Amino acid sequence: MSARNRKRPGWWRAGYGTLAAVLAAVSMLLAVTQGAASTAGGTAATDPCQLITAREIGRALGRQVTRSSGPELNLCTHSLAGGGHLIVGASAGHGGDDLERFKKGMGAKVELRPCPGLGDRALLRGGAAGGLYVWSHDVLLSIVGSPRLPLSPAALERLARLALRRLER
Repeated sequence: MSARNRKRPGWWRAGYGTLAAVLAAVSMLLAVTQGAASTAGGTAATDPCQLITAREIGRALGRQVTRSSGPELNLCTHSLAGGGHLIVGASAGHGGDDLERFKKGMGAKVELRPCPGLGDRALLRGGAAGGLYVWSHDVLLSIVGSPRLPLSPAALERLARLALRRLER
């Protein structure tokens, strides 16, 4: 690997499938913040790399996390053994009024369904790169898998509950 590639984020080196998943997560965050995403990791309370640990992800998904990187653009990327990536995002400053803007930013072709019992509001995204988006107080938490990482709703909910406990401290 060239010195130039070693300096790039893990999701950049991982290939186009991961890059597409990262871009989808970033575009979702940008859609709800109207382009005001921070390039910093945020406060300790909203640092996505501190909300869910690599060990917790491994336990929930039944796969070892081989590498974690971030926070970059309020996202933390976890590479998993056997391929695939899990991207955790956390961004402050979001109220419930973001929902319509969020849905519009995701596009009409994305299947979103309510996921009751998590935070103030939660939406589960189906498809090849499934994900869970949770609004809690003024924070939007996103947990998104790459197309090579099928995620069960139960695993997504388990990870969201861990992150929400840390957000509410």
